[in-house]
Amino acid sequence: FAKLLQSPMPHAKVRNIENDIPEAEVDGPARGDLLIVSWGSTHGAIRGAIRRLRKAGDDVSHVHLRHLNPLPRNLGDVLRRFDRVLVPELNLGQLALLLRARYLADVQQLDKVQGRPFKVSEIHDRIRELVRQIDRDSAATQIVTLDNAGAREIAAALQGLAGQGGGEGGSPPV
Repeated sequence: FAKLLQSPMPHAKVRNIENDIPEAEVDGPARGDLLIVSWGSTHGAIRGAIRRLRKAGDDVSHVHLRHLNPLPRNLGDVLRRFDRVLVPELNLGQLALLLRARYLADVQQLDKVQGRPFKVSEIHDRIRELVRQIDRDSAATQIVTLDNAGAREIAAALQGLAGQGGGEGGSPPV
């Protein structure tokens, strides 16, 4: 038995099974600001929260994992298409930890360890909070971008003025 555990065969079998597992399918936009990842019994509450958010006009994407070992072969690509990932779990965040470690994804946790399932409102409120945070971050990025654009315009104008005069054969600005 010990030799079996040391052999590469079990790992090869798991890798081969990966080819038979369906790829992760994203419900909602294929890329964007926020992806919710579910597995197991969190699925129903997450679907309910996402339905509510979409009715309110929020673009939130969702992927439900049916296989955890091995994970779907395209999961890394899916996670990279989103700025943030939220994993609601009825434990201490083991899936979130695995996704961070394996894919280096910016995974946020919503953990609940009370022996009770999530309420739709708990997940809805956390997603809504993240959407507002994303909106604030986006607004701040737009302000910085506008400031940088203004700085570039000023620099270009100054270069234009410097190029008009003071150099050889040029005349000073009027």
